[in-house]
Amino acid sequence: MTNWRAVWAVYLGGLVTGAYMTKVPPALPQMRAELGLSLLESALIVTTFNVLGMLVGVLAGMLGDRFGRKRLALAGLGLMAAGGVLGAAVSSSASVW
Repeated sequence: MTNWRAVWAVYLGGLVTGAYMTKVPPALPQMRAELGLSLLESALIVTTFNVLGMLVGVLAGMLGDRFGRKRLALAGLGLMAAGGVLGAAVSSSASVW
């Protein structure tokens, strides 16, 4: 018997993760124009996303072994969704710094 709850959890997790990993590059030209970012500042944003993903991935692996992978995966998806919502609310680069 198919566990539809698990299937939907994996599906929704993929949507949230995909949105997190692919939202910056297509939005970069408009972000640069609206926020007045230089090429260096915009590259720093993209690099920061990748480096944070790497570092948090290592930490998440260690914490998952200690506290349970399912609990940590759900918490991580929730944090990524919350971060996306908060990031959408930023109106200028001055809000970030």
